[in-house]
Amino acid sequence: LAAPATLHTAAYKIANSPSSALRWLGVHSAATPPWDRPVQTLLGVVVGCWLVRRGQWPAVMLAALSVRLLLDPATHHYYSAGLLFAALAFDVLVARARVPVMTIAMAIGTVLPWFHVVGMSASMQGAVRAIATLGALAAVCWHASSARGSVLAGARPLQGHQLLTDTAR
Repeated sequence: LAAPATLHTAAYKIANSPSSALRWLGVHSAATPPWDRPVQTLLGVVVGCWLVRRGQWPAVMLAALSVRLLLDPATHHYYSAGLLFAALAFDVLVARARVPVMTIAMAIGTVLPWFHVVGMSASMQGAVRAIATLGALAAVCWHASSARGSVLAGARPLQGHQLLTDTAR
């Protein structure tokens, strides 16, 4: 916001991959539609602010990246790394799951489309990406709407040496 020139990046044109979730959602233009980047930004900020207001700030990264990948025309491998890290942070800090269900689901949803060996069509790859990111958004929003207070409400501050042992539990 402090540098309005950054909004010019919204005009950047990226080829709309046949295997993108955006293409599966019905956007068949050859390049990034002009509305795509502003919608990614607006939706990511709105969902992120709502999550922070609900006390679910560690879930913001997963929600924002899910929005980004859902509406992105490209399908680069490195996009998956951020989403997997965000899913792991969600499992550890928000869901406090013993089994990292969100991480496993995001690994399947983002890695499976890259295995061309299984014979997935480009459209099916886009569907898997869309379902994974929509599922992550739904799970984050459901968790936030059913949660009482902050994720870390009642948690005591951790000392540096306690961080690893407490999060491993």
